[in-house]
Order: sequence, then structure tokens, then C-alpha cells
Amino acid sequence: MFLRKRHMNLDDFIGQKNTIEQIRIIVNACKKQNKPFPHSLIQSSSGTGKTSLAEAIANEYGDCKFKEIDATHVGNNVETLALQLINWENDSSYRIFFIDEVHSLKKGIQESIFMAMTHGRISLENHELGVCTFLAATTDTVCTALLSRFTHVFQLESYSECEISEILSRVSTMVDSHALSKYCRFNPRLAKNYLDWILDYNISETNAKFIDKTIINKAMSKKGILKNGLNRMDIEYLKFLHSQNSSGAYVGLKTIVAGTDIAEKTIISTIEPFLLKAGYLIRGGRGRRLSIKAIKEWKELIK
Repeated sequence: MFLRKRHMNLDDFIGQKNTIEQIRIIVNACKKQNKPFPHSLIQSSSGTGKTSLAEAIANEYGDCKFKEIDATHVGNNVETLALQLINWENDSSYRIFFIDEVHSLKKGIQESIFMAMTHGRISLENHELGVCTFLAATTDTVCTALLSRFTHVFQLESYSECEISEILSRVSTMVDSHALSKYCRFNPRLAKNYLDWILDYNISETNAKFIDKTIINKAMSKKGILKNGLNRMDIEYLKFLHSQNSSGAYVGLKTIVAGTDIAEKTIISTIEPFLLKAGYLIRGGRGRRLSIKAIKEWKELIK
């Protein structure tokens, strides 16, 4: 089934100004030439709006159909993917396929995608796909062969606290969105998750008509989140660096993993991107160390 879940277009999208401007130019040019949107890849970390952006692009084409495919559920079976691509109503509507976590597709599956993108057909019974666009999203690296099939690659940027606040205020007007945004690690998905927690906390504990900064601070403290967005794993990571950084030396990743028992992938994909964005970490070829900002704010940072 083809679905539309978010009903937003490019004008509704918050953040990613440069990317949105590029996409708008492409959409306008394609519409004037009666051409489909080019096959494109969207890269960014988790929870930063890749699916929302894909749906916003689809919504710019009022008569197109949008289908989301989670690549992690495709497995090693080409037929699983093929059936998802050809299982639609029998009409000639323009279609946009959105493949999330495309990097997880096995080589054989990727080759089927190559054929679909290049020739407009899928290997299962040589089925013709008709006029369609493949949008894909990844949080990881993509092989060169697959990457070369995409006309455009859009790299989403980090969000600002102001943009996160705007996103929150659109979802709920009964919460101090500015106060809550300071906890959200510049991540829209996390912001919405924390908003759900705040609303639940209010129903259970306070039943306030407006959830102000004081209530937000109490609720987030219950969840173990500090005002600057740091959680317990971040603090453990920072404390270990602090214990090793008395001379300002860099600390290697393997040493941090051994000293904190935090998985390397978690450090690289979750902890460090936020600490770098927040200005608490310096990372280079020689390793990691605390920034001057972290050292100056140390007592306030971990209390």
C-alpha cells in the first residue's frame, strides 16, 4: 500500500535551509519539463528528518504515490524487495519509492536496485515499474557502485536549538518549547520523544495547563537527563576523558572503550557527534580530549 503519513511539503519543513532550496529548484525544473524527480540519496544521523524530507518531496507532486521500504526488513531475498516494488494498484501514477537504511542491503539486492533505477524494471518476471523515483536514506557509508546511481546526494546538517524549539511548538503549544529544546541534543526525533515523556509526566504528576521550565526540569531529572542534554553515558565518557586528560594528552578510542565499557559504535554514532556539536570534545587523528569549554564548565557540567 502507498501511504502519506505526514502531509507536509517543502515550505513546512523546518531546518535544512540549503538542502530545501536545492530540492525546490530541482522540483520546479522537473515540473516544468514534466520529468520525475531524480533518484537521490539522503545522508544524516538517525532522527534528523530523512523520512520526513522524502515525504515532503513526494507531496510536492500532488498525484504521485509514496511507498516506504525498510531495507533492514528485506533480508537476503530479492523477491521480498521485488514484491514490495510491484505490489500496488494497477494504474500509471507516478511513484516515489523511499528505501530507508539502504546501506544494509546485500550486494545481490543492490544489483536489483541498480536495474530498477537504470532501466525502470525489476528482475522478478522482468516487471516494468513505470515512471518512478528512488529516494534512499542512510546513516552509514554506501558502496561506490550504489552511490553512483544517485543523481543527487543531500547531506542533512545538525539542527539548532531554535529549530528544535520551533518543531516542538508546532507539535504542542502547552509546553515551554525553548526550555525543552535545551535537552534535545539538536535531534528532532529525540525532541518528540522527550515531548511525549513531558506530557505523560504532566498528566501523572502535575496536571498543569502549561508545562513550564520548572516542570520540564523535574521531569527530565527523573529521566536522568541534564539541562545541557547530557545523559549518563555521556557523563561516564566525559569523566573518563577527564581522568586521562590531566596533561592535555589525547586518548585513543580503544582506550576509551576499555575504560568505559561503552560499545565503540555507540561512542562514534551517538555520544561523540553530540559532544562535538555541543563543543565539549576535540577529536583528531591522535585521539580525543576535552575541549577548553568542557574544562572551564566541568563542575557545572557534571553536577
